[in-house]
Amino acid sequence: MSILELFCSVDDFWQQFAPKFELFCSVDDFWQQFAPKWHQDLLTSGQRQRIRLTQLHPSEIMTILILFQQSHYRTFKAYYTEYVQRHLHSEFPALVSYQRFVELMPIVLVPLVAYLHTLMGQCTGISFIDSTPLAVFQATLGGQ
Repeated sequence: MSILELFCSVDDFWQQFAPKFELFCSVDDFWQQFAPKWHQDLLTSGQRQRIRLTQLHPSEIMTILILFQQSHYRTFKAYYTEYVQRHLHSEFPALVSYQRFVELMPIVLVPLVAYLHTLMGQCTGISFIDSTPLAVFQATLGGQ
């Protein structure tokens, strides 16, 4: 393998891997800041007695959920079983079964919403709406 072929293969790999890596770093940085405050609020309010550790880190769960929204898959089950478990095992070595992942998803709902909220830009007052026409059935009543 020549140096050029090696460079091209590394470049191709990095182009596919870099967006996932950058997303994970962003989510993980957010988690490091958010988690201590959130856990303290849960403990002081009495909503949670203790925080149980999971095999998959919450920032990994959040990253997988965000990547699903960026994928072409229509269902999360297909995405997780066909793509994540087969192709992202090296990026997420502690992957759990689909059923266990679904059980873990509610744990990260609040942090995920907070993370996505931090990414929102300032509203300019201009909004866009998808104007794709929808087929509507119009029933005629007695020839009216």
